[in-house]
Amino acid sequence: TTQSPHRWSLESRSGLGARERGQRLSWTPQVPCEPLRSPSIWENSDTCWPSGEQHPFLLASPQEVKIDKNLEPGLRVTVQLNQKQLPESKTYRGKVVSSQDPRTKAGLYWGYTVRLASCLSAVFAEAPFQDGYDLTIGTSERGSDVTSAQLPSFRHALVVFGGLQGLEAGVDADPNLEVAEPSVLFDLYVNTCPSQGSRTIRTEEAILISLAALQPGLTQAGARPS
Repeated sequence: TTQSPHRWSLESRSGLGARERGQRLSWTPQVPCEPLRSPSIWENSDTCWPSGEQHPFLLASPQEVKIDKNLEPGLRVTVQLNQKQLPESKTYRGKVVSSQDPRTKAGLYWGYTVRLASCLSAVFAEAPFQDGYDLTIGTSERGSDVTSAQLPSFRHALVVFGGLQGLEAGVDADPNLEVAEPSVLFDLYVNTCPSQGSRTIRTEEAILISLAALQPGLTQAGARPS
């Protein structure tokens, strides 16, 4: 169950399914992963509130869902289920919404998108937002202690992590950059693990450590008016 006033459902990452004019494509789960319990993953204990041309769409849920649009089979969509459902109905009813709605309207984690950048400078230059990033944070063992960092208000923040050779390697390999120190590229240059006790931290570990350390400040700064 969920305390959110909205109920959301997302077609599974591990399989696709739909019905189109009598054609049935079955949803087949792949190798199971550890239980993340992400809001986008349906659980047997989940419930939803009893609620143009409707198109049946099979989601990764125990029941089929009729939505408000005709879609091509195989499309991945985010569906907001109606708060009122008919208890006797074998299908849920809902509508297709933006994949950003669960995050922006209900504060739910809803996965991520991947953007491939050819070099470090492209990470900034090819921002998906019209005005770019108004807060950029670089992470490095040579940065200032994250606990003393003062985060300004922002709309779109960017946190950048280096590999085992650090962000310095990204600067050296970028033909578009004429700087020697990566710190000058960022509004803040922080060390999120000042007592790490090892020469290096793997990037996948640094991401978890850094986001946990930055989360309180980012939440507070993001809530302030710009």
